[in-house]
Amino acid sequence: MRKTYMLVISCLFILLLTGCQEKTPPGLIPELSEVQSLYVAEGMNTGVVSKVMDADSPSGKEIIEKIVGWLDEAENQGKVGDEGITMTSMPGNVLVLTLTDGKNIIVSTGQTSLLILAEDSIERWKLYDEPLMTWLAYGWKEEIGSEP
Repeated sequence: MRKTYMLVISCLFILLLTGCQEKTPPGLIPELSEVQSLYVAEGMNTGVVSKVMDADSPSGKEIIEKIVGWLDEAENQGKVGDEGITMTSMPGNVLVLTLTDGKNIIVSTGQTSLLILAEDSIERWKLYDEPLMTWLAYGWKEEIGSEP
């Protein structure tokens, strides 16, 4: 009886903890069908911008599927205000997802996580996904290249 009681309390505690985590707001992580195109802008004020990858092209669709998959799997680390963002002398790379409704979702590299912002919101969220962070740091240049 005592073990059952402890098991029930443990389960309730776990449910309470997982239910209290801040949920990523709807619309912040787009559905695959909502993404029209994407591009990457290199940080450090270099002016280097990738080619625009369009969802209508096979290679663009493949990259968009990969990015949306990484965002879906990313660990939500919660909402951050201006005070929660460490500014550095070298800004990180920025991924811009253009949606079919014309709005943008902006993902940028931070020191230990990704910062994501929907164009129609002032709230920024921290996400963690190592493959996406690595791709946004340098893998995009090998995969999609930059405009001259």
